[in-house]
Amino acid sequence: MAQIEWVEKTPSEIIKESENLPEIPNKIRFLVEAAPNMESKVATLEKFYDKVEMHPTQKGNFIVTDEKGEQLIVDNKNIKNLGDVIDVGKEVTEIVGSMIGTSAGAVAGSAVPVAGTAAGAIVGSGAGMAAGAEIFERVGQMYGT
Repeated sequence: MAQIEWVEKTPSEIIKESENLPEIPNKIRFLVEAAPNMESKVATLEKFYDKVEMHPTQKGNFIVTDEKGEQLIVDNKNIKNLGDVIDVGKEVTEIVGSMIGTSAGAVAGSAVPVAGTAAGAIVGSGAGMAAGAEIFERVGQMYGT
């Protein structure tokens, strides 16, 4: 026989409430963004908050509760602020790394005209992107991810 579980709030009530929650501080938001995977993001949030829950409808977003019982959200999609720039920080470092890698690879590959230049640019782009992501994650680890 099926068991009935009681819930405190319906999903629609949670969604409605999350639209008005204040965001976590930008320092913590940066640390969460720098975490390499979902488990690391949760572990980082658990360092600062007593309760960490996945947002019911927004993948990669969390609702946290501090020691006073106040609820906060990692990214309130209804508000545009500096935190949204932090959210794309990793992608920006990957793009910059890719551009530097493309240039360096093209120069290194120019020893073999045309094909070498193209191959060097492609390999350099990938290596630069990986290096950019790694640098972003390492900076996050230095500050507490």
